[in-house]
Amino acid sequence: MFRSPSSISKVFPAVLIASLSVFCAFQWSASRSLSEKQAAQLTSVFHSYEGKVESEGKQLRAALRSMRESVTEISRQLANLSNARPPRAEGVEPEVAEPEEAKEVAEAEAAPAGQNLPPLPEGVNAQVAIRDLDVQAFFDNPDYNPEGVTPTRVQLVTAQKEVTEARAQIEVLKSEMQLGVTKAVESLKTTGDYVDYREGDVPQAVPGVLSAAEQTEDNGYRMFYIHPDQFPDIYKAQQKSKEVAEVAFRRLLSMVKEEGNG
Repeated sequence: MFRSPSSISKVFPAVLIASLSVFCAFQWSASRSLSEKQAAQLTSVFHSYEGKVESEGKQLRAALRSMRESVTEISRQLANLSNARPPRAEGVEPEVAEPEEAKEVAEAEAAPAGQNLPPLPEGVNAQVAIRDLDVQAFFDNPDYNPEGVTPTRVQLVTAQKEVTEARAQIEVLKSEMQLGVTKAVESLKTTGDYVDYREGDVPQAVPGVLSAAEQTEDNGYRMFYIHPDQFPDIYKAQQKSKEVAEVAFRRLLSMVKEEGNG
Protein backbone atom coordinates (compact mmCIF):
# COMPACT_ATOMS: atom_id res chain seq x y z
CA MET A 1 0.00 0.00 0.00
CA PHE A 2 1.37 3.36 -0.94
CA ARG A 3 1.59 6.11 1.72
CA SER A 4 1.75 9.77 1.02
CA PRO A 5 4.88 11.75 1.91
CA SER A 6 3.09 13.49 4.73
CA SER A 7 2.19 10.22 6.39
CA ILE A 8 5.70 8.90 5.95
CA SER A 9 7.14 11.99 7.62
CA LYS A 10 4.91 11.34 10.60
CA VAL A 11 5.79 7.66 10.92
CA PHE A 12 9.60 7.89 10.36
CA PRO A 13 10.52 9.72 13.59
CA ALA A 14 8.64 7.14 15.64
CA VAL A 15 10.45 4.30 13.88
CA LEU A 16 13.77 6.04 14.33
CA ILE A 17 13.18 6.53 18.04
CA ALA A 18 12.13 2.94 18.47
CA SER A 19 15.25 1.73 16.67
CA LEU A 20 17.50 3.89 18.78
CA SER A 21 15.85 2.61 21.94
CA VAL A 22 16.40 -0.98 20.89
CA PHE A 23 20.04 -0.24 20.04
CA CYS A 24 20.71 1.51 23.36
CA ALA A 25 19.03 -1.29 25.23
CA PHE A 26 21.21 -3.79 23.41
CA GLN A 27 24.38 -1.77 24.14
CA TRP A 28 23.46 -1.41 27.83
CA SER A 29 22.73 -5.12 28.08
CA ALA A 30 26.04 -5.95 26.44
CA SER A 31 27.98 -3.49 28.63
CA ARG A 32 26.29 -4.81 31.73
CA SER A 33 27.10 -8.37 30.75
CA LEU A 34 30.75 -7.43 30.16
CA SER A 35 31.01 -5.51 33.44
CA GLU A 36 29.52 -8.37 35.38
CA LYS A 37 31.98 -10.77 33.77
CA GLN A 38 34.98 -8.54 34.60
CA ALA A 39 33.70 -8.06 38.14
CA ALA A 40 33.42 -11.82 38.52
CA GLN A 41 36.99 -12.25 37.26
CA LEU A 42 38.31 -9.56 39.66
CA THR A 43 36.43 -11.14 42.54
CA SER A 44 37.91 -14.52 41.69
CA VAL A 45 41.46 -13.06 41.56
CA PHE A 46 40.93 -11.22 44.87
CA HIS A 47 39.75 -14.39 46.61
CA SER A 48 42.73 -16.24 45.16
CA TYR A 49 45.21 -13.69 46.55
CA GLU A 50 43.31 -13.52 49.82
CA GLY A 51 43.63 -17.29 50.21
CA LYS A 52 47.31 -17.17 49.32
CA VAL A 53 48.05 -14.39 51.83
CA GLU A 54 46.10 -16.23 54.52
CA SER A 55 48.03 -19.44 53.78
CA GLU A 56 51.40 -17.67 53.89
CA GLY A 57 50.38 -15.88 57.08
CA LYS A 58 49.64 -19.21 58.72
CA GLN A 59 53.04 -20.54 57.64
CA LEU A 60 54.78 -17.40 58.97
CA ARG A 61 52.96 -17.64 62.31
CA ALA A 62 53.91 -21.29 62.56
CA ALA A 63 57.57 -20.48 61.83
CA LEU A 64 57.61 -17.72 64.46
CA ARG A 65 56.02 -20.01 67.01
CA SER A 66 58.68 -22.66 66.28
CA MET A 67 61.47 -20.09 66.68
CA ARG A 68 60.09 -18.93 70.04
CA GLU A 69 59.94 -22.48 71.27
CA SER A 70 63.56 -23.08 70.16
CA VAL A 71 64.79 -19.93 71.94
CA THR A 72 62.96 -20.93 75.10
CA GLU A 73 64.54 -24.38 75.03
CA ILE A 74 68.05 -22.97 74.47
CA SER A 75 67.60 -20.53 77.38
CA ARG A 76 66.48 -23.37 79.62
CA GLN A 77 69.50 -25.50 78.69
CA LEU A 78 71.91 -22.58 79.28
CA ALA A 79 70.38 -21.96 82.69
CA ASN A 80 70.84 -25.63 83.57
CA LEU A 81 74.47 -25.54 82.46
CA SER A 82 75.27 -22.42 84.51
CA ASN A 83 73.81 -24.00 87.63
CA ALA A 84 75.35 -27.42 87.09
CA ARG A 85 78.51 -28.49 88.91
CA PRO A 86 81.27 -30.38 87.13
CA PRO A 87 81.18 -34.11 87.84
CA ARG A 88 83.90 -35.55 90.02
CA ALA A 89 84.89 -38.96 91.23
CA GLU A 90 83.34 -40.21 94.43
CA GLY A 91 85.21 -38.97 97.47
CA VAL A 92 87.55 -36.70 95.45
CA GLU A 93 87.40 -32.97 96.17
CA PRO A 94 87.74 -30.56 93.24
CA GLU A 95 91.20 -29.07 92.83
CA VAL A 96 91.02 -25.37 93.58
CA ALA A 97 94.60 -24.57 94.51
CA GLU A 98 96.38 -22.59 91.78
CA PRO A 99 99.79 -23.79 90.54
CA GLU A 100 102.73 -22.73 92.69
CA GLU A 101 104.37 -20.86 89.82
CA ALA A 102 101.28 -18.77 89.10
CA LYS A 103 100.91 -18.08 92.81
CA GLU A 104 104.46 -16.75 93.06
CA VAL A 105 103.98 -14.52 90.03
CA ALA A 106 100.72 -13.14 91.43
CA GLU A 107 102.36 -12.39 94.78
CA ALA A 108 105.32 -10.71 93.11
CA GLU A 109 103.04 -8.49 91.01
CA ALA A 110 100.89 -7.57 94.00
CA ALA A 111 103.82 -6.75 96.28
CA PRO A 112 104.93 -3.09 96.40
CA ALA A 113 108.32 -2.20 94.95
CA GLY A 114 111.09 -2.77 97.49
CA GLN A 115 109.11 -5.08 99.76
CA ASN A 116 111.12 -7.90 101.38
CA LEU A 117 114.40 -6.45 100.13
CA PRO A 118 117.41 -5.92 102.40
CA PRO A 119 117.89 -2.38 103.74
CA LEU A 120 120.45 0.04 102.39
CA PRO A 121 123.81 -0.05 104.18
CA GLU A 122 124.32 2.88 106.50
CA GLY A 123 125.68 5.97 104.78
CA VAL A 124 124.94 4.79 101.22
CA ASN A 125 123.35 7.33 98.89
CA ALA A 126 121.59 5.08 96.39
CA GLN A 127 121.24 7.77 93.73
CA VAL A 128 124.99 8.45 93.72
CA ALA A 129 125.80 4.74 94.00
CA ILE A 130 123.62 3.73 91.04
CA ARG A 131 124.89 6.58 88.91
CA ASP A 132 128.54 5.50 89.25
CA LEU A 133 128.08 1.76 89.89
CA ASP A 134 130.15 -0.97 88.21
CA VAL A 135 128.41 -4.29 88.82
CA GLN A 136 131.64 -6.30 89.11
CA ALA A 137 132.98 -3.77 91.60
CA PHE A 138 129.74 -4.12 93.54
CA PHE A 139 130.24 -7.89 93.98
CA ASP A 140 133.92 -7.32 94.87
CA ASN A 141 133.07 -4.81 97.59
CA PRO A 142 133.04 -6.52 101.02
CA ASP A 143 130.70 -3.84 102.37
CA TYR A 144 128.04 -5.06 99.95
CA ASN A 145 129.16 -8.69 99.63
CA PRO A 146 130.55 -9.69 103.04
CA GLU A 147 130.20 -13.42 102.24
CA GLY A 148 132.38 -13.05 99.15
CA VAL A 149 129.74 -14.58 96.86
CA THR A 150 131.07 -15.10 93.33
CA PRO A 151 128.37 -14.06 90.88
CA THR A 152 127.46 -16.22 87.92
CA ARG A 153 127.31 -14.81 84.41
CA VAL A 154 123.54 -14.68 84.65
CA GLN A 155 123.72 -12.74 87.92
CA LEU A 156 126.16 -10.23 86.45
CA VAL A 157 123.92 -9.60 83.44
CA THR A 158 120.84 -9.40 85.69
CA ALA A 159 122.58 -6.85 87.92
CA GLN A 160 123.59 -4.79 84.90
CA LYS A 161 119.98 -4.83 83.69
CA GLU A 162 118.76 -3.53 87.05
CA VAL A 163 121.31 -0.71 87.01
CA THR A 164 120.58 0.24 83.39
CA GLU A 165 116.82 0.37 83.94
CA ALA A 166 117.22 2.46 87.08
CA ARG A 167 119.53 4.92 85.37
CA ALA A 168 117.12 5.33 82.48
CA GLN A 169 114.18 6.05 84.79
CA ILE A 170 116.26 8.47 86.83
CA GLU A 171 117.32 10.37 83.70
CA VAL A 172 113.70 10.77 82.62
CA LEU A 173 112.70 12.00 86.06
CA LYS A 174 115.69 14.37 86.09
CA SER A 175 114.53 15.88 82.80
CA GLU A 176 111.02 16.32 84.24
CA MET A 177 112.50 18.14 87.23
CA GLN A 178 114.60 20.44 85.03
CA LEU A 179 111.57 21.33 82.94
CA GLY A 180 109.53 21.95 86.08
CA VAL A 181 112.21 24.23 87.56
CA THR A 182 112.47 26.23 84.33
CA LYS A 183 108.70 26.78 84.25
CA ALA A 184 108.70 27.66 87.94
CA VAL A 185 111.39 30.34 87.44
CA GLU A 186 109.42 31.95 84.61
CA SER A 187 106.29 31.93 86.77
CA LEU A 188 108.11 33.52 89.73
CA LYS A 189 109.55 36.18 87.44
CA THR A 190 106.05 37.14 86.37
CA THR A 191 104.83 37.49 89.94
CA GLY A 192 108.04 39.15 91.16
CA ASP A 193 108.52 36.40 93.75
CA TYR A 194 112.34 36.33 94.03
CA VAL A 195 115.20 37.75 96.13
CA ASP A 196 118.06 39.83 94.72
CA TYR A 197 121.51 39.54 96.31
CA ARG A 198 124.32 41.99 95.68
CA GLU A 199 127.79 40.91 94.68
CA GLY A 200 129.52 39.30 97.63
CA ASP A 201 126.33 38.48 99.49
CA VAL A 202 125.72 34.86 100.46
CA PRO A 203 122.31 33.67 99.24
CA GLN A 204 120.09 32.30 101.93
CA ALA A 205 119.35 28.56 101.81
CA VAL A 206 115.88 27.38 102.85
CA PRO A 207 115.82 23.77 104.13
CA GLY A 208 113.67 21.47 102.06
CA VAL A 209 113.17 24.07 99.32
CA LEU A 210 114.77 23.91 95.88
CA SER A 211 116.20 27.12 94.45
CA ALA A 212 117.51 28.46 91.16
CA ALA A 213 119.67 31.52 90.55
CA GLU A 214 120.32 33.96 87.72
CA GLN A 215 123.15 36.48 87.59
CA THR A 216 122.09 40.13 87.48
CA GLU A 217 123.69 43.00 85.53
CA ASP A 218 125.53 44.27 88.66
CA ASN A 219 127.14 40.81 89.15
CA GLY A 220 124.73 39.96 91.90
CA TYR A 221 122.31 37.05 92.02
CA ARG A 222 118.56 36.76 91.73
CA MET A 223 117.33 33.75 93.69
CA PHE A 224 114.10 31.93 92.98
CA TYR A 225 112.83 29.76 95.83
CA ILE A 226 110.67 26.93 94.52
CA HIS A 227 108.38 25.87 97.36
CA PRO A 228 106.78 22.41 97.30
CA ASP A 229 103.28 23.74 97.95
CA GLN A 230 103.54 25.90 94.81
CA PHE A 231 105.19 23.35 92.53
CA PRO A 232 104.42 19.85 93.90
CA ASP A 233 105.17 17.97 90.65
CA ILE A 234 108.87 18.82 90.89
CA TYR A 235 109.09 17.27 94.35
CA LYS A 236 107.13 14.21 93.26
CA ALA A 237 109.66 13.56 90.49
CA GLN A 238 112.49 14.09 92.96
CA GLN A 239 111.03 11.55 95.41
CA LYS A 240 110.37 9.04 92.64
CA SER A 241 113.98 9.29 91.45
CA LYS A 242 115.20 8.52 94.96
CA GLU A 243 112.88 5.51 95.28
CA VAL A 244 113.97 4.05 91.92
CA ALA A 245 117.64 4.23 92.89
CA GLU A 246 117.06 2.70 96.33
CA VAL A 247 114.98 -0.21 95.03
CA ALA A 248 117.54 -1.01 92.33
CA PHE A 249 120.44 -1.02 94.82
CA ARG A 250 118.51 -3.14 97.31
CA ARG A 251 117.75 -5.68 94.58
CA LEU A 252 121.47 -6.04 93.97
CA LEU A 253 121.95 -6.62 97.69
CA SER A 254 119.23 -9.28 97.65
CA MET A 255 121.15 -11.21 94.97
CA VAL A 256 124.14 -11.40 97.31
CA LYS A 257 122.03 -12.27 100.35
CA GLU A 258 120.18 -15.10 98.58
CA GLU A 259 123.41 -16.70 97.37
CA GLY A 260 125.03 -16.32 100.77
CA ASN A 261 122.06 -17.96 102.51
CA GLY A 262 121.97 -20.73 99.91
